[in-house]
Amino acid sequence: MTCTTAVGQRVMKSGLFDKFGKLHPALSVELVMTENVLNLSAGEADIAIRGGEPNDEALIGKKIADVPWGIYASHAYVERYGAPKSPQDLGSHRIVRFIDALAGHKAAIWMRSHAPDARISGESGSIPSVLLAVKSGACLAPLPAPLADMDDELRCVLGPIMSYPMYLLTHRELRQVPRIKALFDFCVRELKPVVAGTVKAQVSTPTPGAQGML
Repeated sequence: MTCTTAVGQRVMKSGLFDKFGKLHPALSVELVMTENVLNLSAGEADIAIRGGEPNDEALIGKKIADVPWGIYASHAYVERYGAPKSPQDLGSHRIVRFIDALAGHKAAIWMRSHAPDARISGESGSIPSVLLAVKSGACLAPLPAPLADMDDELRCVLGPIMSYPMYLLTHRELRQVPRIKALFDFCVRELKPVVAGTVKAQVSTPTPGAQGML
């Protein structure tokens, strides 16, 4: 199974895989957290949690959540530079520019449209790195609310600015493979509150499982 690092952190903290392991003790889940889009058709992963509208006809799946995004800044940043009162104010602020795998992200497009003249204080290709840059107090940036709202050092200064769809996907030829079907159907039932940020993290002991990359 694959997803971005930001989503993967929430999934791992949620205890979701422990619950799956108790239901299916013969299966284990290998989670590949990466900003790169793994090729499900080539077997690089069996299931993916991905944001944005799917554009690969070989994949099938289900939308599991619409995640709100906002513009976030640290309390220290707001004390020093103030907070934007509207998208038009962003041009006078310091921001993080999304690059690499994030360059085509809906949030990156929104920022280029609304803040083309903003001062670039840093660049990043991963959401966790963007969050750390914002926490430094040097800049502000768009972030997913379920991630940023967990951090007491940050506050939403604008937003939500958009809603970002999250999908659970697999290759259509794999959908009925028993081990993949078991995890896919489980995630359809259980994943929404984890991705949407409405479930609290749990601390639990990992459940041992047998072979089977999902």
